[in-house]
Amino acid sequence: MNTASARPAKVSVDAVLTSALRAFLAFPGPGLAYFALMAVWTCAGSGGGALDPASLMAGPSSFDFIVWLAGALLIGWVMCGLARVAIAGVRGEEATWNDTIVSLSEYFHAATALGTWITLAMFGFLFFVVPGVLAFLIWSQAFCCAIDFKESWTAALGHSRRITRGHHGQILGVMFGIAMLFVPGTIVSASAVWNSAPDLEALLGSGFPAASGQAAVAFDPAVVATMLLAAVLGAAAQTAASYIGAALYVALQDVYAAAGPDSAVARNQSSLP
Repeated sequence: MNTASARPAKVSVDAVLTSALRAFLAFPGPGLAYFALMAVWTCAGSGGGALDPASLMAGPSSFDFIVWLAGALLIGWVMCGLARVAIAGVRGEEATWNDTIVSLSEYFHAATALGTWITLAMFGFLFFVVPGVLAFLIWSQAFCCAIDFKESWTAALGHSRRITRGHHGQILGVMFGIAMLFVPGTIVSASAVWNSAPDLEALLGSGFPAASGQAAVAFDPAVVATMLLAAVLGAAAQTAASYIGAALYVALQDVYAAAGPDSAVARNQSSLP
């Protein structure tokens, strides 16, 4: 048998980026809504801690936790809808706002698939680097599989394992590029924390007077502006990552589907447990 014919076709990184941008421009509403929600949640989701870093030192309240949890659940639900719209846009299909609505069952399985992927990768990195990288790559498409095919989270994990077979290097390259999107926001956020460090140090030395309602840290407009910028950059990176991730998934799925169930590539991928 010709070994070259058993190799999966390559996924074009340029095509992934181009199709992601095209999907956003075709129907930007859901992406902009997700961006706005992420920015607001980053700023105010923890009781305003992003706007006033020193307030976090007073300790979280039950209300802060409820706000954070509600925001996280809402963002997860919106992220599922955005993934569905982005996948349709990458494929050139017309999407509407109705496509952003996912059922509780779809939300559960997609969120569980995403959480399982992250957990497996973290455990892999915790003990050995190579297993962590493999787990990160093999199950990286489970979330999109669950959204696109409305699969259970266990089926989505198996689906992701099949379509990523033979593309680990390309997936790693795209994932590295996605990670680089978060660097500017991380740097800006670290700068804000660094600038507020003297105030935080004074707060620590004063025995947390803010917890008793005393004003321990002066309002610094520069720090607030920097944290707002960090929130905007982070939200933009997260939105772009959603579209790029959807485009990568569609490219992998198309390559796998084009191979056909009787091809050597599909047989090699389907032979995986």
